[in-house]
Amino acid sequence: MRAGKVEGKTSLRREDPRVLRSKRDLGDALEYLLTKKNFSDITIKEIADTAMVSKLTFYNNFADKNDLLSFIFTRRIDQMRVPITKFIATHHDVKEIYGFCIREVVGFFYNVSNQLKEVVANDKSRTFYWTLAGFIEKVLEDAAEKFGSKVGLDVPKELVGSFYAGAISNTLYKFASKLNSIKEKEMEEYITKMVS
Repeated sequence: MRAGKVEGKTSLRREDPRVLRSKRDLGDALEYLLTKKNFSDITIKEIADTAMVSKLTFYNNFADKNDLLSFIFTRRIDQMRVPITKFIATHHDVKEIYGFCIREVVGFFYNVSNQLKEVVANDKSRTFYWTLAGFIEKVLEDAAEKFGSKVGLDVPKELVGSFYAGAISNTLYKFASKLNSIKEKEMEEYITKMVS
């Protein structure tokens, strides 16, 4: 949704369904093409042709391939948002909530397609890193806000979120190409120990 000003008030307008459909189709097209070839070898024309839209439609929605890639990652990460938000709203303690968040993020990272893992491992722009870090930061800020001083840190919630988001994202990002050498459960345990 986009926010707009109307006589000093903020109103929400839904994005045009055709625009949403175009973005979805372009994202699906890129994900499909990633099963066939490397990200660097995929052209915008191929993406548009696969999505059955024009290049103009592509550029009306995305600045470039990295922008579309960021959209794909955000779309995937948004799938994690619902269970994590629900879990934070429960009556679990802070340790259980942080543990759940770490399990969800690590599990997501291990379960994305091999093609997306390959993109992450070779992504010089760090598109996925910043998308993931922003998501983790927001989740941890929400958890810190819920628990306030119970976290045991006399630190602003933004710093807590930023610190842990950077640590978790960088660890997963650095090991993207080596995930086969560390099992998912082990990675969860290692990250949990390090952030505890």
